[in-house]
Amino acid sequence: MKIKLGGLPVSWLMGNDQPKVGDYLPQFTVKNADGKDVTTNDLKGQTTLISVVPNLKTKVCSLETARFNQEASKFEGVKFITISNNPIEFQKNWCAAHGVNNMEILSDFNGSFGKAMHLYIPALATWLG
Repeated sequence: MKIKLGGLPVSWLMGNDQPKVGDYLPQFTVKNADGKDVTTNDLKGQTTLISVVPNLKTKVCSLETARFNQEASKFEGVKFITISNNPIEFQKNWCAAHGVNNMEILSDFNGSFGKAMHLYIPALATWLG
C-alpha cells in the first residue's frame, strides 16, 4: 500500500511497516458512539469494510465518509465502518448532521488503530484539535 499526503509518499514519517495485502488485522481498540471499546476481535467472523479518514472536520474526509455511508446501503451482509481520529462527541454530531445510518463510525482519538496499522503520523496529531 502506498500512502500519500498531498501527493507525496509519507512512509518516511511513519516507517515502512504499513499493512500488505493478505496481512491479518493487528490488535487495536477504538471507541463506538457509546464510548465502549471495539477491538479487532469484535470484527472476527463478519465481512467488514473499513474506511479510514484522519479528520471528519476536513471537506475531503467528510465527503468521502458521507459517500461511503450511501454506498453501504447497497451491500447485504457487509459491515461498514469508518475510523477517524475525531472525538466521539464530534462524530455523533457529524453523523446526525449527515444522516449516517448505514455504517458505524469509530473513534481512534487515542491512536490505537493508527499505531497498530503503522498509519499514525505524530506530526499531524495536533492538527485534529
